[in-house]
Amino acid sequence: MFEAATGARLARFPASGAMASLVRPDIRVKLIASESNWDFRPLPQPVTDSPAQSLARTLERTGLALEGVEVVAAP
Repeated sequence: MFEAATGARLARFPASGAMASLVRPDIRVKLIASESNWDFRPLPQPVTDSPAQSLARTLERTGLALEGVEVVAAP
């Protein structure tokens, strides 16, 4: 269990026989652990594009268009 505001761990509940995961506070990797194995898996990092660029790319990729504040099928 983690503190939502800071990401600090408040409690750990062991998973007997099941997989458990833990995201590091820097949000770059996730630790996946089981009784016999463990692995670090990278997490996708935030994009550095502007919101306008991200929206334009998504609209182009999905074939949609923006009309005012409505998302519609592109003509």
